[in-house]
Amino acid sequence: VLRVRNPSWMAPAAQEALQTGSVLSIGGGPGFDAAAVALLRGFGKPWASSHELGDGAGLRVRVLDYELGWEEQVQCMDKALSASLCGGPGGVSIDFGKCDITKPLSHKTNT
Repeated sequence: VLRVRNPSWMAPAAQEALQTGSVLSIGGGPGFDAAAVALLRGFGKPWASSHELGDGAGLRVRVLDYELGWEEQVQCMDKALSASLCGGPGGVSIDFGKCDITKPLSHKTNT
């Protein structure tokens, strides 16, 4: 994602998520996006300085999905990441909300 050229906003958005530790995962199901970002922030990459990876700041992920059954899995992912990868400053916070990507943002399902 960090090397993708199209759409042009993708790489800067991913870099910002790494820097701020704030991620919105639409259609994120069980929270795998949260695990991926936590791993990347935890282990870093050769191209990234500690400042670029948030320098130990917390990780906040909001998982939105239509299938409410994923909420329990997101809670488990939150506990697992809190216990293993993100025990440092700021910790980790992953929560779940309902979203239907087939409907406009203004639709009652998405408000």
